[in-house]
Amino acid sequence: MYCYCDVVSPPDHDAPERGPAERLRALFSDFAEPATTLLAGLDAAADIHVSTIEEVALDGWARELVVLIGD
Repeated sequence: MYCYCDVVSPPDHDAPERGPAERLRALFSDFAEPATTLLAGLDAAADIHVSTIEEVALDGWARELVVLIGD
């Protein structure tokens, strides 16, 4: 199963003493169904990718005939 979500998290959300599944459960604990059920089914050994969303700040997104697009 593939799921994507994002949330504003506290500065200590990626504390190394907790694994990714535990951190996700803590971050999304107040979310409504089906988040609760999906999080409860996470295995500590599951392939979970967690990363910070970053924004690229540019003066402009286009120059002459070139436009920068993507996600």
